[in-house]
Amino acid sequence: MREIRFRATYKGKEWNVATRPATRLNHTGIHKSGGYVMRLVTEHPFATSRGYVPEHRLVMEERLGRFLAPRIELVHHIDQNRSNNDVSNLKVVSPILHPKNHQGERNNKGQFASLEPIFDELKFRLLNVYTGECRSYTLAELIRTTYRKAQFQFRGRSTGLLDKHGKEVSEGDVLASLERTGVVSWDRGQGQWITTWHVDKPKRGQLACYVKATYMDILVSEVIGNSWANAELLQGVKP
Repeated sequence: MREIRFRATYKGKEWNVATRPATRLNHTGIHKSGGYVMRLVTEHPFATSRGYVPEHRLVMEERLGRFLAPRIELVHHIDQNRSNNDVSNLKVVSPILHPKNHQGERNNKGQFASLEPIFDELKFRLLNVYTGECRSYTLAELIRTTYRKAQFQFRGRSTGLLDKHGKEVSEGDVLASLERTGVVSWDRGQGQWITTWHVDKPKRGQLACYVKATYMDILVSEVIGNSWANAELLQGVKP
């Protein structure tokens, strides 16, 4: 564990702050909370009741040689990765500017607008059991009043179908069937879910080819990954 040391003053008192592993058995003095790395620094003036301080604040304080003002100075992760606490990935911002680093501008109602255009295209008809009102809501309307926009990115819709093992199949899933690999997508022209197949092991005299198959092929296939996290499975598959 990297040691963080710096000296600073707070309310006229000089502090020599150093992070170190806890002395309790089976305790490392480090854990994660909400994706943030927390370090045990009981002598820190702004530590939690358990003695922990967010690592990104410690790194920035070490760089500046002083304590950050609580609730006034926030530390922003430039790449949006809360556990990447390299000093080059951090910058100090104010509470007013910090949301703009994540969500951008709010709409005229003070709500965060969606980054993903698909959120404004997908609609769901819902009944309000309290008011009796039944109307359609976009996905953006459903999430913007509850979640920060940057917390979610669109990763495809569920097809409502299951593969041969009973696993739910979603848009962007990579399927395997009969020595071929394919990607599930929605065909607006046909108005149905399709799979673009690539013949991985063509027979003698047969060239590797791409075949568009209908949703019926999904039912006899096996989900082996998805195009977001398993790009290596898509080598040779036509998008």
